[in-house]
Amino acid sequence: MDVEAIELRKSLAILSPYPAAVLDDALLVADLHLGMEEDLELQGIHVPYNVSADVRGLVLEALARSNARRLIILGDLKHELGSGLRVEYEEVEGLLRGARELGAEVALVRGNHDNFIAPVVNRLGGRVFQDFARVGDCCLIHGHTDFRQDENGCPCLVMGHEHPTVTLRDDMGIKHRFKAFLWGALGDSSVLVLPSPNPLAQGMPVNEVEPGDLLSPVLRRADIDSFEVYALEPREAVMHLATVAVLRALLAA
Repeated sequence: MDVEAIELRKSLAILSPYPAAVLDDALLVADLHLGMEEDLELQGIHVPYNVSADVRGLVLEALARSNARRLIILGDLKHELGSGLRVEYEEVEGLLRGARELGAEVALVRGNHDNFIAPVVNRLGGRVFQDFARVGDCCLIHGHTDFRQDENGCPCLVMGHEHPTVTLRDDMGIKHRFKAFLWGALGDSSVLVLPSPNPLAQGMPVNEVEPGDLLSPVLRRADIDSFEVYALEPREAVMHLATVAVLRALLAA
């Protein structure tokens, strides 16, 4: 399996075939939702295998292959909104210890699911940012609050929260949904939206929903139909498709 850096702008690239981006010396991921399967079990939904271990392995594999010196998680490292479940803390510790063994520093930009996790991250040598982090001229956010990129001097914005997916229809008329990166502009700033690496994390089908129904208030201010879509099949490929508007029209045809 070859690793390819799909360059978007200076120092920022999608790391194909992973749900991750590379920014300078940092690997960026978002919305891991570690421990999600235990929360589903408590709701009576059985998940037959340890998805969180697979997510952790995927992120550490991408980190190793990127040779990045830092791992920055753009929110929702864990899943449960409260104080957390046992599996969540075990998986978070496993991820941070694994990154440290690879010689990488870890930072977390706090997301809406990251309550009570900061002490664990700090204890294991990581760093937690409450609102946003900055690498070069890029601001890194989760995306659940209306971050004003112009007021914070961010010509480049990288975010998560939306869990973007794209819906395609085959020759038989059957719909298929793929996780996706979104790349576009908001005012004078470029914006990259990262997909979730967790297969259990329900995605937002950007070419099926109305722009006003997007989760992130940041993206609701953008012309989402102008964003370019890069579909992802983890460990297989990242493929540039078209704009959201074109894919919306193809789906409706």
